[in-house]
Amino acid sequence: SASLYHSILEAMPEMAYIRDCHNRLEYVNPAIAHQLRRDATGELCHRAIYRRDQPCPWCPCAHSIPDDSKCCETTPTLDGRTFHIACTPILHANRPASHLLIMRDITARQQAEQALQESEARYKRLVASVTDYIYSVKIKEGKVVSTIHGEGCIAVTGYSTADYAQDPDLWFKMVHADDRDKVLDQAR
Repeated sequence: SASLYHSILEAMPEMAYIRDCHNRLEYVNPAIAHQLRRDATGELCHRAIYRRDQPCPWCPCAHSIPDDSKCCETTPTLDGRTFHIACTPILHANRPASHLLIMRDITARQQAEQALQESEARYKRLVASVTDYIYSVKIKEGKVVSTIHGEGCIAVTGYSTADYAQDPDLWFKMVHADDRDKVLDQAR
């Protein structure tokens, strides 16, 4: 089974390494060796991977106890990329535990999340600044999931944004009965 685990680590696209209780690298997989441009086995992990003179303050291994996996998200590299780092103890019968660390680059995901938050904030500011009545209805599988109503809704409909929040179907109840099928056709 050791060769199977070794094969898995060797094939992983994520950067993975094993460090001993003294921060020495016992193993580096090809992904991290490629990143470092060398096999850093035997070197101190904080020096080889992060170019630090002291152990990393964010290292999840520092807070790990046997049988306890830890994770963290950090931006330890000089190029500003952010990583999710998972740390899992490896127990040995005759010596202190080592730790397997797997680093997944999450920079693109974090940038996308931040861009989405900024876009949503801009949209909310835009809708709040418009004096006309603007609304949107999110429909999923033919059913209303949510609605967003601008502040102008009370002047046009007599209902406030809070009224629409309490009753997501209120926008449809306001449609004249003769026009409801047309609205549903358009939504489909």
